[in-house]
Amino acid sequence: MQTKNLSKAILPLFILFIVIDAFILYSHSYFTTTLIDLMAIFVCNCLLFVLSVLSLVMHEKAINQKNANAMVTSVMGATLLKLLVLASAAFIYLFLKKSANVTYTLFIVMFMYIIYTALEVRTALKMNDKNGNK
Repeated sequence: MQTKNLSKAILPLFILFIVIDAFILYSHSYFTTTLIDLMAIFVCNCLLFVLSVLSLVMHEKAINQKNANAMVTSVMGATLLKLLVLASAAFIYLFLKKSANVTYTLFIVMFMYIIYTALEVRTALKMNDKNGNK
């Protein structure tokens, strides 16, 4: 796949990244009075974006292989990679905060994980269809 096509594939993820960051900046004054840690959500949004782009690069390499199962393996591996990295980040966050008031923040990050993963898999399947692999 060419760089131009990979840039097109990354565009929906970039738009999601910008929308979430804009929401964080816009609603910053409201969330300062709640139990939600906006800095943690911002860091996790950046982490999710980088991991999703890395996953799309993995998918792009898998598409060009002759093995029919390479795409499925790529999607499963990328999902596992994101899950492990984010679980580690959550444990580090819990260790550093040492507070019981992190529940809402972690639920928001889990919801963002689901959105990023769904968008990434949808984009990867479109990349696979465009390559002629059904």
